[in-house]
Amino acid sequence: MRIMALLGLGAALAAVAAGAPEGKVPPPVLVLEYADFGPPSLAGGLLGPEWYQWESEGGPDPAARFNVRVVVYRGISLKEVRRLHPVDREHSIDFRYVRYDRAVAWLDGRLAELRQDRADDPAVFDPLIRLLEATRLRIVETLSPADRGISGSTGKD
Repeated sequence: MRIMALLGLGAALAAVAAGAPEGKVPPPVLVLEYADFGPPSLAGGLLGPEWYQWESEGGPDPAARFNVRVVVYRGISLKEVRRLHPVDREHSIDFRYVRYDRAVAWLDGRLAELRQDRADDPAVFDPLIRLLEATRLRIVETLSPADRGISGSTGKD
């Protein structure tokens, strides 16, 4: 019993050190909007089309918006992520699931490309660069392995 109490105290101290409220472990997922990854012409390479995955196309209205969220996860299995954030066709709730390392690598690649092309038209590229930088920062600050006590892939990803 004494060992269990010490383990509980250790977990609480680790959570506090990681910036989480006492007794809380930082979440292994971050839910973002599809638009946080840029326009569909850019984000589609990572996330697929902007429309619902159960639809064959987006529909006749080009201004239509879809309730598609992106779940970035780390240190948790895809099966568990899908259990926590299920697609609900009946209520038009759709999720795309992306591992932390894949999301960060994709963002790094797109940012490098956009920075290289920036000189062509800063007015077009700068807002997109800022958006992707902010998205990357949110992902890293929320799910960073250093902040969560995770080193490398856990094998659950």
